[in-house]
Amino acid sequence: MPVKSKQKWPLQRRVINKVILAVAVIQPAGTIPQIVKIYSTHNASSISMLSWGIFVVFDAMWLWYGLAERQKAVILSGALFTLLEGIVVVEALLYGGSW
Repeated sequence: MPVKSKQKWPLQRRVINKVILAVAVIQPAGTIPQIVKIYSTHNASSISMLSWGIFVVFDAMWLWYGLAERQKAVILSGALFTLLEGIVVVEALLYGGSW
């Protein structure tokens, strides 16, 4: 039987952790175009405040979980999503979002 290297998994784990940290930043950044569009047009009539409010609540729960479990990627993603989606909700309130 071939002997498995003990170094393989730690290297893969480090790579996965770095990729996931990048995803934790890039994925929430997908909300930025929505923020820019609402702000630049001053129109949020097509935005559902209920949907975005639900997103904020559940992402805040992910943030809470990440903090409790000390998971960097979950904390980062949860914090960024909560912040950016919260901005969408505020803009929707200011610029005519619908329920």
